Amino acid sequence: MQPPLSRTQATDDTQQSPGPDAPFAVSWTGKEPLSTYTDSRGKDNWVRGSAIGLVATSTGVIISLGPGGILGAEPDGAMVGMFSVSVTFGLFALGFLLGQPALARVFRTPEGWSLRIGPRGIGSTSAMGRREYRWSQVQGFAIKEVDVSASPYPLYRYTGLHTKVTTDDEPSVEPRPTGWPPRYHERTIVRTNGLIPVCVLGPMTDRQWAEPEAALARYGHQL
Repeated sequence: MQPPLSRTQATDDTQQSPGPDAPFAVSWTGKEPLSTYTDSRGKDNWVRGSAIGLVATSTGVIISLGPGGILGAEPDGAMVGMFSVSVTFGLFALGFLLGQPALARVFRTPEGWSLRIGPRGIGSTSAMGRREYRWSQVQGFAIKEVDVSASPYPLYRYTGLHTKVTTDDEPSVEPRPTGWPPRYHERTIVRTNGLIPVCVLGPMTDRQWAEPEAALARYGHQL
């Protein structure tokens, strides 16, 4: 199995599994910070790039407003162009930096969700309802990144539990995993090797990260 993207400490609101021999069960409130369960390097790169761009464009504006700039009697065409370009890209960079709180809400799941791996199969619940895959339907499973048809450098990357089901049980509509941000609707979930994303994995402790893999091996050993 591919290892998860990151392993961070669970928040206080995360409900933990009762013990190593019991079915694995965990739930999340939806209030967890994205930084605790996503790979946000894409967003961080955009923030750094926007900050550098804002400094560069501010310098361009200052130069174009200086001596011999656009405020002169006969403004130079190059200065006018520098001013226009600097203002346009500067506003874009400033808007991206100031819009971080609102942007984060797009990539968060506002309501709680849960995952359970037990003798009967794999189940997940959210405000949208319950999904369950019995072991007789499951042909394989993996914990890996949820692939999306987006830019090769998405702002956030999610780790999820995936299953491969029998042909008769394949959903007619491409499912979105439980815990997937409802506002993140522009992106299409992409199957990898027939694996269907079942559930986004929220923040968990190091011990909890080992538990779903152990439960999958324990209950799905017949696959």
